[in-house]
Amino acid sequence: MSRTTFPRCNGDTCIRCRRKFERGDRVQIVNIIEKVGSNPSNPREVGSWFSGEFEVQHSNCADTSLDGTIILGNSA
Repeated sequence: MSRTTFPRCNGDTCIRCRRKFERGDRVQIVNIIEKVGSNPSNPREVGSWFSGEFEVQHSNCADTSLDGTIILGNSA
């Protein structure tokens, strides 16, 4: 069963730079951690539970449409 998600703040504004989003902006969803603890099925595993809330931010506030930007992701 999927969990319902909802924005924690206005979805039209970046939570990092506080500018309004514009057409063509590249954004990321920021999940909010509800709690951290042991997995009930395996107490040796520790993890995080996401709340139903999320926020939205620019991928890069200095270059909101990512024109000419190279993005490196974690390979971990």
